[in-house]
Amino acid sequence: MELRNINTEQYDLQHAPNGHKERFAIKMMEEQKKRARKRLITWTSVAASLSLLIVFGLSTLNQSKIQEPIIQNTCYNQELEELQFYYTSQENLIINQIKSIGIDSALLDQEVLQLDSMIQDLCKELNTAPDDDRIIEMAVQHYTMKLNTLDHILQQLESIQHQKIRTDETINL
Repeated sequence: MELRNINTEQYDLQHAPNGHKERFAIKMMEEQKKRARKRLITWTSVAASLSLLIVFGLSTLNQSKIQEPIIQNTCYNQELEELQFYYTSQENLIINQIKSIGIDSALLDQEVLQLDSMIQDLCKELNTAPDDDRIIEMAVQHYTMKLNTLDHILQQLESIQHQKIRTDETINL
């Protein structure tokens, strides 16, 4: 044993100051805590990403099942029927996007029916006065206004959804 102590003293140029081992152990523990936090954050973000992918995948599946026309109006005028077909298909695309966000479909359908009451009145007028071009122009204006309204609702809902996601991410960090 004495030989060993003699040899270490020959090669040790500096001795560790008092408390060095304790400070080193504390730094190692802090580093391990930081690594554990980084792993937790990484796995949390992976889990959040996967859950978003699953939600969007399921909403896409639901959206593909909902592609049937939601509202159909019938008029006996060929020009108005063509307008209705075009605008109704555009409207259904937006409505399906709104429903995929998770809005109560009964409430949305009720609002759409309320917007459609004017078109039904225009159809009745057009059936009584088939040569009145003003009715067709009013129908185009109504459909344009309706699409703009639905698009505005969709944009507002998407904005709220993005803010909610950012808030959730901030809270998780």
